[in-house]
Amino acid sequence: MRWWSFVLLTFVLAAVAVGISAPAQHQGLAAQRLSCRPRTAQAAVLRILAAFNRGDLDQLDRLIARSATFQRYAVKGTPGERTATAAGVRSTLIAYLARRHRHSERLLLTRFGFYGRSLGNARFQFELVRSADDLKPPELYLGNGVISCVGRQQLLAWGMEPNSEPRLPVPRSYAETCALSSDWCETPRSPGGIPAGLRRPLALPSVAPGGSCPTTSGQPFANGQFAGIALGEGPVQPLAIGEPPARQGVLVFWPYYVQRRWYGVKMLWFARPDYQGPVFIRGRQLDGPHKTVFGGGPVLVDPQVGPGATANGTDGWREWPGGTWLRTPGCYAWQIDGTDFSHVIVFEAVFRPQP
Repeated sequence: MRWWSFVLLTFVLAAVAVGISAPAQHQGLAAQRLSCRPRTAQAAVLRILAAFNRGDLDQLDRLIARSATFQRYAVKGTPGERTATAAGVRSTLIAYLARRHRHSERLLLTRFGFYGRSLGNARFQFELVRSADDLKPPELYLGNGVISCVGRQQLLAWGMEPNSEPRLPVPRSYAETCALSSDWCETPRSPGGIPAGLRRPLALPSVAPGGSCPTTSGQPFANGQFAGIALGEGPVQPLAIGEPPARQGVLVFWPYYVQRRWYGVKMLWFARPDYQGPVFIRGRQLDGPHKTVFGGGPVLVDPQVGPGATANGTDGWREWPGGTWLRTPGCYAWQIDGTDFSHVIVFEAVFRPQP
């Protein structure tokens, strides 16, 4: 064979090879991009959690990457803590998951965030409610993970930790409450803060972790200015807007999209015309350490409301709109103190997944 014929044949064969492999490579990259989309990544996480919740260890073993590509499965906080070197050992993971299933551990995904893809992997963030017979009450956990997008989608990394209690402002006066939540301002504004007589000791019921929540029932309420389910008794009450379970004292909280780690329910506090005095509201978790948070966003705890009129409300009705914000589900109570009354309202907070 002449040298130029050999060169020509080599060129033709190379061209044929490129013509065959390029489409296959393109199809592979396209399939990888499809498997790394937010919806498909979320579906893969839901399959893993479903297998976890029903205790299907064989399915979990298939859905979690083997030792060669496995990175970690880490859990901070007791029970079932798995951190440091132990979190990266694949050979002990299935036995660990079996132990957690024997404690009836369940994971309810409440929020999923796609964080991006690189090197054939999808990265994500999540929030979930973790429950177990040795974890009472259930807690909201935050975490992140990685799923492989090449071939079968498998979990490469998973890490989660409890949702910690933040440090939020506690107003020392009516003016500070107004500054933190402008919808709670008076017109005109009163000087000072609540009188010492309203700082009564908290008289909240005791609820053991995992115990029954002694909820306060609600009733439909409408006055021509606002309508909803009013909990407890007057003269100052919270009104749940558009929440039918509130009639049984159950409030449904949804993920807050502006800022992670918060779940909220739309609420309106109101005072009847026959009470024009100051109000002190404190909210605590009965089966855990958290507080209820107030405002149009999660901005303050233990608000002080002055005796003046509000920007919202007419004919003597006073209104303080916004929401109630929580870090974790459970049994909670408000104590509402006025000059001649002190009422306690108990509610159960249930977290729902993002729509």
